[in-house]
Amino acid sequence: MSLLADFHNHLNEYTKEDLILGIMEIDFRKRILMKLPIIKYNRMCDEAVKVSNQAQEYMNEKKFRLASEYFKKSQKIFEDANKFIDRVNNGNNLP
Repeated sequence: MSLLADFHNHLNEYTKEDLILGIMEIDFRKRILMKLPIIKYNRMCDEAVKVSNQAQEYMNEKKFRLASEYFKKSQKIFEDANKFIDRVNNGNNLP
């Protein structure tokens, strides 16, 4: 097993909360924690783009009902991402 795969398996033993608490213990200047909301926002936007790309594929295949559903899902994810980052910027970083 490669070193990276071994490390990945080791990380899977912990919950997200455990990892965040571990970061908080060593991140005295809060540099890492300040980036966590940005990482989550970027992941949400990436997911929305994937869904939007899938919708475009359905449009190209003339599957308009599916395309419409996927475009709506994409829009909802973008809206949720923007609401999340607005809460973070307003000081309430609870998801």
